[in-house]
Amino acid sequence: MKKYAIGADIGGGHITVAVIDLDEAKILQGSYCRMEVEAEGNAENILTSWSEAIIQSIELADSEAGIDTSYIIGMGLAMPGPFDYENGIAKIEEQKKFRALYGMNIRTELSRRTGFDPEYIRFKNDAENFLRGCVFGGAAKGSRNAIGVTLGTGFGSAYCVDGESVDADLWCAPFRGKTVEDFISTRWFITRYRELTGEKVRGAKFLIDGVVNGTDDAAKQVFAEFSEALIEFLVPLVKERQADTLVIGGSIALSAHLFIEPLKAAMAKENPSTRVLTTILGEESTLLGCASLLM
Repeated sequence: MKKYAIGADIGGGHITVAVIDLDEAKILQGSYCRMEVEAEGNAENILTSWSEAIIQSIELADSEAGIDTSYIIGMGLAMPGPFDYENGIAKIEEQKKFRALYGMNIRTELSRRTGFDPEYIRFKNDAENFLRGCVFGGAAKGSRNAIGVTLGTGFGSAYCVDGESVDADLWCAPFRGKTVEDFISTRWFITRYRELTGEKVRGAKFLIDGVVNGTDDAAKQVFAEFSEALIEFLVPLVKERQADTLVIGGSIALSAHLFIEPLKAAMAKENPSTRVLTTILGEESTLLGCASLLM
């Protein structure tokens, strides 16, 4: 008998849902549903949007992929923190998203709206689910001891040993007198480029274009320094954890060709048995990881 599970990635302004074949570790392509969510709306509207997206994905799995939806055993969700992942309680109080859910049992609310048994509704954060997905059916499939980092607005991180993931929570680790996130994030790109040029840019894409086009020496320097920071922080971490795989994802991973080779060379020298992988399939990996919570 086939087994399926729902994977749902909760973002600040959207939810993406798909049904995953647990036996094949693959997403049913016809089951994708993405829906905008008013993160600053009231609790009922937020929960209704999430539930509608989940139900629509199930309906698509039936109509487009042709599966027997009675074989869908539950759902896993990538939920932004603060969140009580074990008990399903929302803890966001001060951020500009989902504050209306504070203190609510999201497991109970989703069970009531979707019909799934609360026992089969499970939660992890996005970095954990990203790495779980990479190990379960993605770039790092088969890894026994993996480290995953997501490079973007912040610095997400997780460990996955024998298929079980935990939040590494490395964003606040001491680094160069500050924290890791002060040097390895989109915020650092913007700050460092302004220090070099006096110009303020909105994101890393402007710098990427300048490097690719060969027109911006300051942008090249920023990426070179970013690579140095990755080497300084990640190479010793991999050695300490004796990890067999390092997976790099997140929005900045789209430009990995601009910074990854020095990291790979340094890793090969210090930790020659460790694979360094990049993936641009961030959301797909996250959805796979969410569904794997039902394994």
